[in-house]
Amino acid sequence: MARTFFRGTMVSITVAALLLVSAPPASADPGQRDATFSNDGLAPTFTNRYKVAMGDTADGGVVVALYRDSDAGFNGEGPTSAPFRIIRYGPTGAIVPMAETARDRLWQFSPVGLSYAAQVSEDASGDLVVSGGQTSGGGGRLGVLRVDASGTYDPTFTGDGRATYKVFSKEYDLVEPFRTDVLPDGRIGLALIAGNFAADGSITVAEQVLVRLTATGQLDTSFSGDGRFPLAIDDSDVAFLPDGSVYYGRKVGNRHEVRKLTAAGTPDASFNGGTASVACGSHRGGLLNTNAADLPVLACVRPSGTSVVMILHRFGANGLLDPTYGVGGKATVTKPLALEQGAFAVWDIDREGRLWLVSAAAGNRRIDTWRVDGNGQLDPTFSGDGKASTTLPWYVDPFGLRVGDTRAFIALQRSAATSVVMAIEA
Repeated sequence: MARTFFRGTMVSITVAALLLVSAPPASADPGQRDATFSNDGLAPTFTNRYKVAMGDTADGGVVVALYRDSDAGFNGEGPTSAPFRIIRYGPTGAIVPMAETARDRLWQFSPVGLSYAAQVSEDASGDLVVSGGQTSGGGGRLGVLRVDASGTYDPTFTGDGRATYKVFSKEYDLVEPFRTDVLPDGRIGLALIAGNFAADGSITVAEQVLVRLTATGQLDTSFSGDGRFPLAIDDSDVAFLPDGSVYYGRKVGNRHEVRKLTAAGTPDASFNGGTASVACGSHRGGLLNTNAADLPVLACVRPSGTSVVMILHRFGANGLLDPTYGVGGKATVTKPLALEQGAFAVWDIDREGRLWLVSAAAGNRRIDTWRVDGNGQLDPTFSGDGKASTTLPWYVDPFGLRVGDTRAFIALQRSAATSVVMAIEA
């Protein structure tokens, strides 16, 4: 499959991420737009999807990090700076003032060059961790910053709250995280892609790597010797565990593997010798996440004519398929989809091990959401038959999805200059 830069996205995009874990009680039925968020379930993000990253807060709100061309040179760090903004939305969808200004301020991974956010998450202390890309002449770098509760750079992270990292030996036009997990002790696990721009503006991915940082922002040398573990180009998705170990997927022909590394970055022999392999057919890629028991759930999803075939696998701690799930650890669901673009748009696996898919229909003015339950069947508790639809007054293109305990958030491109976040009841 052609790598995309957003976990669970089957359309090619450059910079986007969305993650949500919890939200306050809502009045809507599962699958319906949640009007307790921003009065109509929609919150604007003020820019297009190529320049937006989003993440959760403990109170169920959303943090938006966005880049706008008009902000270049206006953050007090010089005319060559190109920063991004961070805006907090509370659990009702209202903007929550950060300490520095009434609404937002400008941030950078480095004082010089272009900074853009790709991932946003909140750590156990309530600080925000933002990761993304930094470019300034020479080539792409990984950028990471931490914002403390007062709304300022956290000096306990690298001394000034931000840093850039050269994690590949070669220089590339683009270096970008597609997965960032903040561990309970503050360490940060990241999965990165690196590549160069082609003449048509697309990216050719050349390398991938896992990186783990200490809580203070240094490469964690207790992981794989230097804090880095190289991934193959065919490696698909990544899930870090609280102890620092990690699962990652790999597409091998018509099969998909799930591999596990120990917290030290070595193959974990207790997980089926370090590798589990399952048949998925001619699939586009694998989506990997962990359930509430921190065990891996793998979804292989592929379009088939006017239908989509969803093949789910659940593994035990020993790397063998869980016989209590589906049939022998495997469940297959085929569902007709009237997709005008010929494929589903975004997908995710929640902490209950349920698979979510989102697509646009009806001239891209309707958003359809499907949920497959933990038994591998379309979930009858979700809008009655496992499918929910929301009609909007304008053309939209879904490009991001993250699912929490009581809400799911879908990122939608509305126009060339505007995107919105839609909250639906989970």
